[in-house]
Amino acid sequence: MRTRTKLLVAAYLLACLVLDVFPRFGPPQFRYTGSDPAVSVWNLGWPMALGIHDARSGFHAGPSMYLVPPAQVFLLLLAFAIAAVVRWAEQTAKPSWGGPVPPGREA
Repeated sequence: MRTRTKLLVAAYLLACLVLDVFPRFGPPQFRYTGSDPAVSVWNLGWPMALGIHDARSGFHAGPSMYLVPPAQVFLLLLAFAIAAVVRWAEQTAKPSWGGPVPPGREA
């Protein structure tokens, strides 16, 4: 894997991690068993809470927890697929104008 690709993947994963675990202290953003809007909890995730940590009852996964992380993985895999297709197209492309073939791309 190229260094640039590794840096882009690392930046994407770090951004997803920061946004998915970004803590905010306040009233719960979704209801769960035993929740009390008057008691502040840690809402994890931004802009919407993916999970909540309540000191009294522990961690609770929110409804978006089952949609957002799989969508993030899908986007990463889609980016890999697009990059592979572009790389393949560049390697197999021949000049359409009849000019000289760049070095390393001879048929």
